[in-house]
Amino acid sequence: MAAIYEEKNASLSTTLGANITLSTGYTLTATDADSVTIGGIKAPQRVMEGFALTGTAPQTAANWGNPFFIADRAYKIVTVRERHTTAASGGVVTCMLAKAASATAVGGATNCLSAGIDLTAAADTNQSGALSATAANYALAAGDSLFVVLTGTPTSLVGFRLSVELELV
Repeated sequence: MAAIYEEKNASLSTTLGANITLSTGYTLTATDADSVTIGGIKAPQRVMEGFALTGTAPQTAANWGNPFFIADRAYKIVTVRERHTTAASGGVVTCMLAKAASATAVGGATNCLSAGIDLTAAADTNQSGALSATAANYALAAGDSLFVVLTGTPTSLVGFRLSVELELV
């Protein structure tokens, strides 16, 4: 039979070959996060969120700059990928992933990327956005929202999709 260790906030390191139940208020650190379950459900470490404008909807400026994700807890952005089916034309056209706290409009949002993603790039090609050099710019607190902000006029842009991979902090 296993020994019971009751002292709260103390450190105990042992290797277990069976299930363990931890009472509320205690912390358990696992070396294999994929095997952690909470209430019988596998605990996720990362989530994917996306923003899409189908057909010719990307050509309408009013379709951009709306929140598509509201953080329910702290996250950090891990990857950002974009793809479109027809490239924009007519000059420089980019999109920027931005974040804003509750009660902050998109105009006051913080850029999460070091540069906007080029929407005139080749069609049907995945592009990766480079995260900002400032870690705080891609860290989300509970209540922060994500937006996709457009720069330029997206003439002829068709079938836009942005995927954001978030890691729980």
